[in-house]
Amino acid sequence: MAIAYRGQLDGEQLCAQLRYLPYVESVASSNCTMQGFVSNRQVCDAQGNELFFPRNAWFTADYLPFIGLRLKEGHNLTGSGQLLVNSTFCQRMGWTDSPIGRRVNDYGTVVGLLDSFAFPAGVNDAEPVMVEWCEGVGTSVSVRLKEPADDNLRRLNEDMARIFRNVVLLSSVAILFIVLMGLIGYVNDEIRLRSKEIAIRKVNGAGRGHVLWLLLREVLWLSVPSVLAGVLAA
Repeated sequence: MAIAYRGQLDGEQLCAQLRYLPYVESVASSNCTMQGFVSNRQVCDAQGNELFFPRNAWFTADYLPFIGLRLKEGHNLTGSGQLLVNSTFCQRMGWTDSPIGRRVNDYGTVVGLLDSFAFPAGVNDAEPVMVEWCEGVGTSVSVRLKEPADDNLRRLNEDMARIFRNVVLLSSVAILFIVLMGLIGYVNDEIRLRSKEIAIRKVNGAGRGHVLWLLLREVLWLSVPSVLAGVLAA
């Protein structure tokens, strides 16, 4: 397995580009990988008293089968407000029967009980774990490579520059399209609001250039410096 942190890139486009590679077996995403979960979600009792801080992660629906985690009971995450917990979490909560359907603060409702597993921050399966639903594509995109893994990992690292370039290009085209639609709408609004003024100026001999200057002069003082700053930053 290999992991890519997508940053601000379009997650759907990145996953699509990765799945297209012939040496990639499968792709899934999450917030926090199996290399280690965070621990920043306080769990309290019904009276609001702090009980413990479990190891926490956010999985998309395809991440659980991707890494081969099994469930003792219940089902995989299918939407927001759903949780997966392990047996240690249940013990710390004082639950002696099935956890399915139990509410955990305002985080959600337990829908699945994780089978035993280990990860670097909990190698003996003694850490309480709570997994929440991740909407869309997570910050970490995991890739399962076909054999030979070493050669394919080298190919993946070489291809990542092209993949990131393609994703950035597609995102840039989409942004440009949105900007152009906004510009067209702005010009149409300005023409509608100033139709009488434009008609009077044309009667008085104003040409096309004069009309365009009338529409653009109020935004040029902002747009020109913005374009220059954007080009330099890019």
